[in-house]
Amino acid sequence: MIPALRERIAKGDAVASCQLAREFDFCEGAEDKAEYLSRIDTHRKTPPSPDRTDPASTLTDLAKIRAEYCVGVSTISPAERIGLWRQAALKGHVSSMLQYGSGLAFGYNQTLATVDELRTYKSEGPELVERVAQKGGFQANLMLARAYAPHLTAPDRMPLLRQAVAKSASTSLAYYKIAKELRSTTTETAPTDLALETEMKPLLWSMSPQELAESEQKFRFLRGKIERGDRAIVDIDALNNADVNQPVPGMELCGSGGVLR
Repeated sequence: MIPALRERIAKGDAVASCQLAREFDFCEGAEDKAEYLSRIDTHRKTPPSPDRTDPASTLTDLAKIRAEYCVGVSTISPAERIGLWRQAALKGHVSSMLQYGSGLAFGYNQTLATVDELRTYKSEGPELVERVAQKGGFQANLMLARAYAPHLTAPDRMPLLRQAVAKSASTSLAYYKIAKELRSTTTETAPTDLALETEMKPLLWSMSPQELAESEQKFRFLRGKIERGDRAIVDIDALNNADVNQPVPGMELCGSGGVLR
């Protein structure tokens, strides 16, 4: 599979670049995790009850399947893996634009190995998310609303995006208003209306009348930039969460959203 994907990448195929990055993400540490869970199973003192499913055994079996799938997959550097995500994102592949632009492509344990890539990301990441937001993507607008907020308004799942933008309460509120408008018609995973209101309230309470007026202007400006026609809809939250319980990496994320021209 990997040589075939690399051949497609050489021909400029953004979907192949996304899928290869996903394969390497999926296989990162797969064999070590399977071995670790297997050792835990070996040392367990209490056997599982025969009349119910044992969660530990289920996890171990899943890890073994993943490890078998990943046998022979050579490891690549974090920089090369991130480069694959970036390559697809810059070609307009919507899923990759969100995966890279949100900072999710970097992971949590390899920051020092990707210092140069982080510098590049800081200048490119927010713009990629903004492009998807302008295509009417609900989650893209919500990402930006949370990123621009001067103080945390939701769990900080995308700290890199927050660090890559200049904090602005008026910009944050403008994106929140757009997200609220899009929420009722999107098929993407979305907070309830009440949850969105709860996120927005502390922001509203902290803003001056001048900031509120600026926010209204920004809201009208940003809403005017949303392109008519088909939306760029990619449920990046659901698609990333799906891989946690899958024995092999799915094609759904890289096959969703299409490519922006």
